Parts: sequence; C-alpha cells; structure tokens
Amino acid sequence: MKFNKKIIYASILIAIIIPTYFYFKFLLTDDVDKPIKAGVIGFLFSFTVSVLIFIANIKTVNFLREKFPWDKKFFKRLISEAIFTNFNASVIISILVLILYSILPHFQEKKLSVVLFNNIIIAIVINTIAVSILEGYYYFKQWRISVVQ
Repeated sequence: MKFNKKIIYASILIAIIIPTYFYFKFLLTDDVDKPIKAGVIGFLFSFTVSVLIFIANIKTVNFLREKFPWDKKFFKRLISEAIFTNFNASVIISILVLILYSILPHFQEKKLSVVLFNNIIIAIVINTIAVSILEGYYYFKQWRISVVQ
C-alpha cells in the first residue's frame, strides 16, 4: 500500500472532525480567547498528525503484512499491529506537542503532562481510524481483484 490522494482526503476529514469537537468544547466552556486562531491551529495540527500517522502506519502495516499475514498469524498480527501503530502514533504526537508547547503560549497555560496525555489519547483515536481505513481499503482492493478473476 502506498500514500495516495485517498489518504490525504482521510487526513483532511480527520483534521476537520477532531478539532471541531475541541472548537465547540472551547466555545461552550469559554476556554479560548481567539477561537478562529485556535480552530486553524487545531486543523493544521490534526492534519499534520493524521498525515504522519498514516505514513507511519502504511510502513508498519506493509511490514506486518509480510511478517504476520492475517490468514496465518492472526493473533500475532493483531497484537503487533495494535502495539506498533499505537506506539508510533504516540511518539509522533508527543514530538509535535513538545514542539508546539515550546513555541505557542496557548499550550504553555496548561501543564505539559496533561497536554501530552490528552494528545496521546487523541493520537490513539486517530490511529484507530487510520488503521481501520488502511486495512479496510486493502481488503476492499483484494476483494475487487478476486471478483475480477
């Protein structure tokens, strides 16, 4: 599987859905002083995280597809995929949060450990969506190939 336009579309969708939740949460709790700026930063952050998670997951899933095929080593594949992809997602978002935390004053108002924890949870959600899309797309392509043959 390769990085393609469909991955970009999925990343855009994720980048809209996740910040929208936080945008409305911040508006309702009056927790943000510049909602438009926060919304734009949230979109760009989520898009970047989504793209990077998809790239890492494509490489991980392709590697695991060779090492542990679903039809032969189901449980090893399931456990390995969950561990590796969630680890990758957590590392990616942690690095980006640390960068943003150091340059944006909005992040510095909150304790770093809380910001990291919340963002790692978000990364695991994004990762679950990303892996589901990647695996679903792969099996859909396999099904189409088998129908044609």
